[in-house]
Amino acid sequence: ELFDPSGAEKKLLYKVKREEIITGDTTHARIGYIDPLAAPGTELVSENLVLDKGTNILRYVVARSQTGESGSLEIKDGKARFSWTNKDGSTDNSTEEVGNGPDIVAGPTVVAYLRSHWDRLIKGEELDVRFVAIEKSRTVGFTFKKVAELNWNGTDAIQIRLKPSSFVIAALVKAEGEVADRVKKTVEDLGSRGYRALGVARSEDDGATWSLLGI
Repeated sequence: ELFDPSGAEKKLLYKVKREEIITGDTTHARIGYIDPLAAPGTELVSENLVLDKGTNILRYVVARSQTGESGSLEIKDGKARFSWTNKDGSTDNSTEEVGNGPDIVAGPTVVAYLRSHWDRLIKGEELDVRFVAIEKSRTVGFTFKKVAELNWNGTDAIQIRLKPSSFVIAALVKAEGEVADRVKKTVEDLGSRGYRALGVARSEDDGATWSLLGI
């Protein structure tokens, strides 16, 4: 279950159901995001993945029942082939050369990826990745990096920063006052329609501060 962490009371946003079938080094995974206010089992978004050795994406498929949008990514022979169907029925296709470059991760694979590279993160190594932006039929460069060791609710933990290597910024933006309210409202509105939110920001001091450009 996913809750809204910003309110004083727990507000259930989605229920998440994940199923996996593992055969040798290949994992077939299905994730469904269920609307708790709709008819039982109503999925806002479904995601299907085929993974090699638990984290390497071979195929990634997304379907959004509310909007009729859907997309797929297939990685083979050093190329990432994207296809995205918009809500008006039009289709966008593209191919990206990935070769032997940075590892490719998507939303459902981030946690498993970090776990599989935990020893390197603890040592302070940086992990360069390409994050799948399937709606844009492309990947975006980011770097995972340990920035602090801390105690969280009585448990030893580390703080990991996701540093962008391009103009697309998915994190590290501090919004306040009216801007923060507008950001929160926009993200909640997108979430209610089955969308993930992506923030775009700019830094002019090597990542110390960020200016929000849009969502």
